[in-house]
Amino acid sequence: MINRFSHILLLVVLAVPMLLASCFGTAAAGPPVINSFNATPAAVVAGSPAVLAWNASNATALVIDPGVGSVFSTGTAVVAPATTTTYTLTAVNAVGAVTRTVVVTVNSASVTTFVPVTPVPAGPLPQANPTGNSNWLASTYTLEYHWPSCSIAQNIPPPSRIWFNTVNQAQAAGYHPCPVCNPPR
Repeated sequence: MINRFSHILLLVVLAVPMLLASCFGTAAAGPPVINSFNATPAAVVAGSPAVLAWNASNATALVIDPGVGSVFSTGTAVVAPATTTTYTLTAVNAVGAVTRTVVVTVNSASVTTFVPVTPVPAGPLPQANPTGNSNWLASTYTLEYHWPSCSIAQNIPPPSRIWFNTVNQAQAAGYHPCPVCNPPR
């Protein structure tokens, strides 16, 4: 419905200036110009927002399809496409119409967010937990278990440290071996 309305509106807006120009002998100086039309970001996860931005001159009407509709000569609009979508900006005046398109690509893969870990200053690795019988140091952040002498294990921040007595205990808790120090599997 909105798409049909936009096209009808576009035809009316294009026809009226042409009719007036023929009646009164005035016409636009030239065709409309789309100075810019872009999407930021150009790729999103389904349903995430992207911002369309445009600037046009010498136009009596502007329409963005699909789903945005009539717009002013300069502006922005937030869209959240579910699938990859091509947006078309159409600028019209009594002389004619011009279009420009941008594509917002929708990625189906989830976005991975990386959280930086502040390394602990180099120094001796703290001793095992107070019971003194833990042999494998693990990180609750990476879910890896290590030899206590591993360079990666030495940089695990204290709040992320966990000790296991056996490899089986670490694996049963969902931890996997460090690819650097290669502890038993």
